[in-house]
Amino acid sequence: EELSFKDMDSKSSKAASWPKYPEHLTKLDGNLSRYNADLAGEDCNRSEGKVFILATIHDTFPMPQKSKMVWVSCKDFATANLVKRKVALASPKYLPKQFEYIARDQFDCIDQAGRGIIKLIEIVGMSNLGALWNFKLKFESLPLPFVNIIADKFLWYLNPLIPESLPKPLMEQGRKFDHHLIVEMTEFGNGELKHLEEQLQKQLDADPDDMTCYVCQNAFEHSRVMLFRFAVQPSIQTMTVGKGQQGIIIDYAMPKNFDRILELPEKDMGIEMRCLCSHFGCNVFHESLMISKDVDVKKAKKQIKKFIEEAGGKLPAEHGHGTEYEAPISTQERWKKMDPTNSMNPGVGQSSCLKGYS
Repeated sequence: EELSFKDMDSKSSKAASWPKYPEHLTKLDGNLSRYNADLAGEDCNRSEGKVFILATIHDTFPMPQKSKMVWVSCKDFATANLVKRKVALASPKYLPKQFEYIARDQFDCIDQAGRGIIKLIEIVGMSNLGALWNFKLKFESLPLPFVNIIADKFLWYLNPLIPESLPKPLMEQGRKFDHHLIVEMTEFGNGELKHLEEQLQKQLDADPDDMTCYVCQNAFEHSRVMLFRFAVQPSIQTMTVGKGQQGIIIDYAMPKNFDRILELPEKDMGIEMRCLCSHFGCNVFHESLMISKDVDVKKAKKQIKKFIEEAGGKLPAEHGHGTEYEAPISTQERWKKMDPTNSMNPGVGQSSCLKGYS
């Protein structure tokens, strides 16, 4: 059945989106922008499977009139963070549509192990990728020897035969600098694009030796940048299998005023390669770690989780609690209100699997 405006409760004052989120985002205090166990908003938010039908008609952003994609490269993380404060989050009125961070090891990982998935998307299109990914998962679940690594081994050895995924000037820039920002600036009719361009240019003029900028020249280059960013997690899977190592993927949120890369005891945890990227504006980080094959990855992940929490971070930030992460009691109580019989997604966040929770 198709919903229309007639189905709306015109008397409802409940907000489907986060009121004043731009103001919240740009106030760089010790709070977190967002994470899975956050209790803000209506109960149906972050329900993690505890809502059977969730249908909303709500406000959203209009389509931008113009868009400009730029790749900003910085010599250190402090310079990248300065761009975040002075350009992206300087005002709640002028926010970029996208503001992503990619560290050098992550850049190299995508280049060395992600060209195959990027080429595949280019051939079949993003809309067909889900079906292909599901086929890969079913294939890897077959009771046959080595079936779980064949696809990634193939992609690993195929990778050098595929052309580089980004335009040549951008690949050279990526290898010259260690910290990268993907920034999409858009115009909605209030001078947003011009304002962001001017603020970015001020930073480039102030630090010409510490940062540089590449402007995508057309829609094709824009799409190549987005595909490169999309290949973050598939590439670490291919690299770990290709090198015969193990992998850990973890996502977490840090306080808005956290302005450095979290230092992990990498040698103690057997971390061979640390690939870091971030939804930089909201300080949500994604770590893709290559771990030595003789390390207990479950134990290592618990150690990393504890280390992040002691530094003020929250896990998970985006990908859900599943049965791996224990949700706070307050979050579990919220879920119980939505699903008092525990019929939906029982056991999520290490909650009870029993009917009625007892």
